[in-house]
Formats: sequence, structure tokens, C-alpha cells
Amino acid sequence: MPKTPKPGPEYSREREWTVVLEDLRSQFRVFGEGLEYVRKDLATVKEKVGHLIEEVSMLKLTVSTLVKDVTMLKLTVSTLVKDVTMLKMIIPTLATKKDIENMATKKDIENMATKKDIEDLRKDIRDLGQRMTLIESAH
Repeated sequence: MPKTPKPGPEYSREREWTVVLEDLRSQFRVFGEGLEYVRKDLATVKEKVGHLIEEVSMLKLTVSTLVKDVTMLKLTVSTLVKDVTMLKMIIPTLATKKDIENMATKKDIENMATKKDIEDLRKDIRDLGQRMTLIESAH
């Protein structure tokens, strides 16, 4: 049940409104101080978010560059793997120092018969074989 003010000399409707207005002013003052704190806090948050946005933009550029670099590295490694695989196949077929030492010298190679010389010898052998056959059939 609401209190009703007592009528009397110290009671005045004007005084009642004055108390209510002072209470409202006090509450608005407290609200205004709180609002000022929120404004300052919001300004700080906006500033921090601005810095974070700049940092994220820089990180995006850095990541983009790193992605390109990693792609290039993957291609290079892939090429190197192919090259190493090829070398592994070729190395066993290479001559060793001992193999080279046992090879014929340039002079030996110059004294070797050529392909034409071998063909000529084959032809001569065939001709001799035919002559032998003729001689044997004549006797």
C-alpha cells in the first residue's frame, strides 16, 4: 500500500517534486558517468579492432606469399624426386674407374676393323666358299 504524505506545515507538493527531480538528476548523473565509461571503453575497443584488422590484412598477404612459396617448393621437390629416380636408374650403368682402365686405348680403337671391313670379309668368305664348292664338284 503506497504511503500517502501527511498533510501539515512541512509537507508541500512542490517539495515532493523537488525531491523526485533531484533523485532523477542524481540517477541521470550516474547514468551519464556510466555512459561516459562505456564510450571510452568502446573507443578503446574500436581502436584495438582497427589494429587487429590491419594485422589480419598483413597476415593475409603473408599467408598468400607463403602459399605461393610452398607451391613452388612442391614443384621443385617433385622435379628433384624425378631427377633422383632417373639418376638411380643411370648410376648402375655407368662405367667405374676400373672399367675405364680396362677399356681399349685410342690406338687400339684405330687398329680395329670397321663395319665395312667386316662386311668385306664376310663377302670374301662367301666367295671362297663358292669357289671351294666349284673345285670340289669339278674333282
